[in-house]
Amino acid sequence: MTFNDYEQEFFSGLEKGAPRRNGIRRAIDAALEKQDAEGALMLYHEFIDEDTFNCDNLQATLIFPEYLAYFEAHEELQEKYKNDVMWCFKWVLANFYEFYQIPMEQIERIFVQYADFCKKYHYSLRTYYQFLCLFLRDFIVPGGSFLGVTAREAFSRMLRAGRDDLSDCKACELNFEFKYYLLVEDNPEKALEIIKPVFSGQLHCSEVPDVTYSSLGRYYFEHGDLKNALKYATKSYRVFHGKNNRHLGSLAAPFSVNFRIISYHEPGKAVKMMKELLPLMASNQNAVDCFDFFLASYDTLMNLEKAGYQHIHLNLPFKDEPIYSSQGIYPIGVLKDFMYEKAKFYADKLDTRNGSRIFTDQLERTFDFGRITIRRQTKPDIPVLEYIDEYLDNGSLPPDFSLPRKKPEKGQPEFADGALDGITFFHMRPEEVQLGELEDLIRLAGSGKSRLAVSKTEKYLQSSQVRALPLADTVQNFIMEHTEELNPNDIYDYGVVLIVSSKNYEAVKLGLIIMELFSDYNDRLLEAIMKLSACDEFTLFCIWAVRRLENGNDLIFRMAKHTSGWGKIFAVDNLEADTDEIRDWMLHNGIHNSIHPGYLANTCFDHAGVRELLKGEPDIHEMQDIAYILYFLIEEGPCIGIDAYEDADEIIDSFLENTERFSEEDADDENFFKLVSLIREYRDEPEQDD
Repeated sequence: MTFNDYEQEFFSGLEKGAPRRNGIRRAIDAALEKQDAEGALMLYHEFIDEDTFNCDNLQATLIFPEYLAYFEAHEELQEKYKNDVMWCFKWVLANFYEFYQIPMEQIERIFVQYADFCKKYHYSLRTYYQFLCLFLRDFIVPGGSFLGVTAREAFSRMLRAGRDDLSDCKACELNFEFKYYLLVEDNPEKALEIIKPVFSGQLHCSEVPDVTYSSLGRYYFEHGDLKNALKYATKSYRVFHGKNNRHLGSLAAPFSVNFRIISYHEPGKAVKMMKELLPLMASNQNAVDCFDFFLASYDTLMNLEKAGYQHIHLNLPFKDEPIYSSQGIYPIGVLKDFMYEKAKFYADKLDTRNGSRIFTDQLERTFDFGRITIRRQTKPDIPVLEYIDEYLDNGSLPPDFSLPRKKPEKGQPEFADGALDGITFFHMRPEEVQLGELEDLIRLAGSGKSRLAVSKTEKYLQSSQVRALPLADTVQNFIMEHTEELNPNDIYDYGVVLIVSSKNYEAVKLGLIIMELFSDYNDRLLEAIMKLSACDEFTLFCIWAVRRLENGNDLIFRMAKHTSGWGKIFAVDNLEADTDEIRDWMLHNGIHNSIHPGYLANTCFDHAGVRELLKGEPDIHEMQDIAYILYFLIEEGPCIGIDAYEDADEIIDSFLENTERFSEEDADDENFFKLVSLIREYRDEPEQDD
């Protein structure tokens, strides 16, 4: 059988990582049973490749002796497959010592064996000294020796040895030299000089410069420079996420470094990153990966606690641990201690084997960045969509999320996301305004120059401070009235690029306004719209963009469930209660928002069918939520109140009659009977003369 035959039968289409690796293992067994030596050798190589780059490398380490023995047993194939075997040996050598279960004596034997194989098959010792230097750098006390050499000596010998087929690419080797001068010599000036070809874009590969940025971020962090640490940790994070074909498990250590650093500035964003890596850590047995992850998680939770949070919701994959909760709600203090103990476990294991305190010292070191002030961002340095996507967690943004904004001048109000549009929409109802210069820009877009029009539109909106909301109807009317001269494909492209590529908030809104005219989206564009909708600043415009779709109401319902401020107010206000699920959600969840419940009291009253519920016998849970809705209807709030209802007295009487069926022991909301008293007081107030 050919390699393709084995792939088709055993692992074609399987997900990267453990599923594909396990399929390859079955293929190896089949090849061995058939005594297909060439097939088995190719499949061993594929197995180690998969486990090294898409898993934690443990299975690669365990299977390699089997692979090596099989290779040596087939002398007739050694010349053909020696390069494959040596590359697998090199991959195993790169991090097999990160498993604390492998004793120091075995580490010595494997290094010596690799050197012997390099000599036997006529390879340079360059990679041998490279990994020896790396091991000394990260696991042996500074200045210590291993196999008779120090890190400095191993580095020097590596540079003198010639490059060959086993050598890393030039970008990776340059990154290795950079890390040597940074971490061993503590010479950042020399390191930054060496890495210039990488940072200028002349040299790069699948891992460089992302891991380079991460290393530099870690160096600055450990030297007390949070500003530069954040700069490079953020760069590294974006590169990781720009490579969707990369398996996050193989990047666990640098990814952990990134979110640890970011937690000292934006703990909410770091939590999102932590949750992304968390599911992979249940099966990861690489001790260094685990140590870095749990240490980063400890710092993240510590910083979240400092920010005032008490609980966190997450799916903890460690179901056998006493801390595990099926509800997924954890006190931050308890979870923080759990992460610390996990990190300590791996630090103890690694340091005991290595005879050092390298990992324990990392764990016990604390950082105080209280005096560090980070310059306030006035706008995203990447497209708005990408900026929001970095913070999204299961479709929602952290409660403390807000878009970067220029600080208002003294005496001027600072608006929350969506607030300026919300106040305008609910309290001012602006009239249409003239397009002005925007008319020429739309014409430019419709004439085949949509990309140029995007750039000019961003500059115009930035300099003029024109807002998109008052322009909505005017823009749409202009486009519809000039269909003969405006190419629809170009206008469509103009709207899409504004949505996905602009850094200007009003430009993104303009793109959404334009897209409502088309309401024809592929999956990627619809996904982009839904991501933007999680941010209160854009929810209203995303609602307009999807409301004409066949499933538009379902999408608006999703928006309502993933927002909490002005975005939720917009979504609930536009939501049709056309299913029992939505009506039930309106009753129990609809009114709650972080701005003012009064904005949604009237909508929830009508859409939840409170009148009809009160005519029956609502249970205590329904009554508690009805009380909350009625209270904000009778309170003087921002929107229509109960006085606008002709049957207001009947509604309140019906509610109070229903309350007589319950005692204080029935209610699980301690505020329920307080609200009942307030509603009764409202009903009993004498009418005032005009």
